[in-house]
Amino acid sequence: MGKMNEDPITQEWWKHTKPCFERFAVDKNDEFYSDMKQIFYFE
Repeated sequence: MGKMNEDPITQEWWKHTKPCFERFAVDKNDEFYSDMKQIFYFE
C-alpha cells in the first residue's frame, strides 16, 4: 500500500475514482457498497 500511495499515476487515478467510492448509505447499519446489475456481457 505504501508503494501505491507514493505512485503518481495511482494518485492521479484516485483523484478521478474517489467519488465512486463515497458512502451512500443513510444509516451506518446499511450496506456500504451494493452490487450493480450486470448490463454488459462478453460472450
